[in-house]
Amino acid sequence: MNISRCGDTQDSTWYDANLSTDITVMRNLSMVPNEWVTLGPLAFDRMNTMSSTMPINWIIGLNFNVSSVENPENVLAMAIAAESSIGENIYAFEIGNEPDNFVTVKQRPPGWNMADYVQEWAPLALKLQQAVPSTKHQGIEAAVFGGGGWRIPDLLNYDINGSTFIDLFQSSTKGVSKHQYQTSNCNLLNPPVLQDLLNHSSIENKVKYAVSGLSSDDLAKYSFRLGEFNSVSCEGRSGVSNSFASALWAIDYMMLLAYYNVTACNIHNRFPSYYNIADRVGGVWKAQPVWYSLLFIAQTFGGMKGNGVSVTSLATGDPDMPAYGLYNQAILTSIVVINLKQPSSEYQDQNITLIIDTSKSQYSTQPLYLSSLVTKTVESQTVIRWANQTMDGSINVRPSPIRSLYQHSQHICWSIGNLLSKRALLLVLLGFPETSIL
Repeated sequence: MNISRCGDTQDSTWYDANLSTDITVMRNLSMVPNEWVTLGPLAFDRMNTMSSTMPINWIIGLNFNVSSVENPENVLAMAIAAESSIGENIYAFEIGNEPDNFVTVKQRPPGWNMADYVQEWAPLALKLQQAVPSTKHQGIEAAVFGGGGWRIPDLLNYDINGSTFIDLFQSSTKGVSKHQYQTSNCNLLNPPVLQDLLNHSSIENKVKYAVSGLSSDDLAKYSFRLGEFNSVSCEGRSGVSNSFASALWAIDYMMLLAYYNVTACNIHNRFPSYYNIADRVGGVWKAQPVWYSLLFIAQTFGGMKGNGVSVTSLATGDPDMPAYGLYNQAILTSIVVINLKQPSSEYQDQNITLIIDTSKSQYSTQPLYLSSLVTKTVESQTVIRWANQTMDGSINVRPSPIRSLYQHSQHICWSIGNLLSKRALLLVLLGFPETSIL
């Protein structure tokens, strides 16, 4: 797991070696930028403490405003302090947050473009490599583009004295990253609605846009991380981002990211917002709906890593019920089915057929083990159960047992009775030899 210490205040963040607290924040809403952050050594010490108690790696965002480009000493001091405290638990450094939006947020003058970005980024990256030895193997994450229209392929192929950007920096570049949201809460004329999170075609188109211009060979050479994503930008929207629909959306979105060979992703959280994975309510931390999607994904991919892991899209005959097969070393290990359908009634049966090559007789004897993510409606914000457990102590969820589960003639079929309005299913296939999708 990695946590990114980046975001809107990254390019107005300064390091103070004498600061007695971990962080201070100053705000002046009449100015741009209107928020300044100062970090001290204690901030990195606390990050290291977290990494000592759980497997967390850190992405450290560095200031890339005009003064930092002209006088990078403070940026380098912050990077050195981070390396000194966190060491090998640094995943990567990022220089600047969404530079393609710098003109819009008044970090750069009108007309500043990708050529200017490269001209400023490259010298600072070289100084960072010289000052911080870990960048030789931890690396620097480039791009970090937002919604300003810059394309990562254009950066990778950008010509610098006869060589491309990626040729010059590939050895010390951890990869590239991009920020993207499914919908936007910033457009008051077209506010997001619940159905925006339940449209598989729209979700897939968003993922395709994220990787547009990047070939499979590109993605094999270097990592591409969706460094910031969530359901609705600008802190989310009540009734949408904090609904069970957001959990179903997140599962489908992350499965598609894996299918399209995205290396990793970071779901955005900030306070206050409607899309956090957890919030403190009345002094008590409470899991939000999207938290359950992370539990689902964690169990789905648990223990699997490396080049032998792949994800395949499975046909179900229903565009609102996407399914995925997970392979480990060419062996089908599990299946994910996501029900995005709007039901005609609260409880109904669903029959799902997946076409999988099961021509060998031993397939018929192999069991399927099912775990489900379920609640009453897509609007629900509580009473959510994953694998028959809940994080909020709710006990009034109506049970939904498997009525039948069987295999025959090159099909895996199952019928699920009393299906609640929305759910996602994880089926684990134990003992299966190699299979192939027709």
